[in-house]
Amino acid sequence: MAGRPRCNPWRVGRRCPVGATGRSPLPITLADALAQLATRERYLAIESTGLRYDVGVKYGLLIAQLALALNGRDRDEVLSRLVELLAMRQLGAGVR
Repeated sequence: MAGRPRCNPWRVGRRCPVGATGRSPLPITLADALAQLATRERYLAIESTGLRYDVGVKYGLLIAQLALALNGRDRDEVLSRLVELLAMRQLGAGVR
């Protein structure tokens, strides 16, 4: 599951003197901003079970998108294109 906040935590902006999670004030993380925002107003969140993907790491967003695509109705097409891509890569590697 790739998450996205449904509020505007950046309204907290620079008013967060020290990270709410105990981190240094700059840069303010999303967790810091949401914790600070929760002290002033209500926002909604959802807890869910399932797979989670860290889109902040190398290839994290790609892996998350592939996971979604492989669970969708176009799974066979996605797999076919991945196989084609890998086959073309293998053929190209032999030419070098």
